Amino acid sequence: MSLQDFVIYDPQNQTRAYVRPYVGALRDYVVEREGETIAEFFNPKRGIIITNRPDDELGDMRAAYTTITSGEAKHDQLIDTDKDYRRAFTVFATCYHHLRCCAVPDFAIQAVFDFDEDMVAWIFDVLDEIYGEEKAYAQFHAPLPSCYAIGWQNFD
Repeated sequence: MSLQDFVIYDPQNQTRAYVRPYVGALRDYVVEREGETIAEFFNPKRGIIITNRPDDELGDMRAAYTTITSGEAKHDQLIDTDKDYRRAFTVFATCYHHLRCCAVPDFAIQAVFDFDEDMVAWIFDVLDEIYGEEKAYAQFHAPLPSCYAIGWQNFD
């Protein structure tokens, strides 16, 4: 896997109209900013974080969220009978948790991927029911030594 396949988080991503966090593949980020100097990229006031998470996890998380939200109306039936629907909860929470463990805040993940905050909380509540609170905490909330990031910030 290339360095460009990792996920980058830029809390101060600029568009013409507004500042919106960026969470995505480093390769796409660099292409979108090809005219940017190395000094601008490494400016500590930007707060950029490069995670050790592969960018394909983002697609998995988005697909799992779509599966979950499309089946929400029939949740009680699907959770016990549809293995793909049930698996989507674990996939979503695993990918989401990996980003949080790499210091990407909840609000940024939710804003970038248009995830509803209440829906995300409900997904984690469902996982508490499936796994039990202790196991769910260990799997989807506890710090993971396998997830890390590098970043540069100016704390002035």
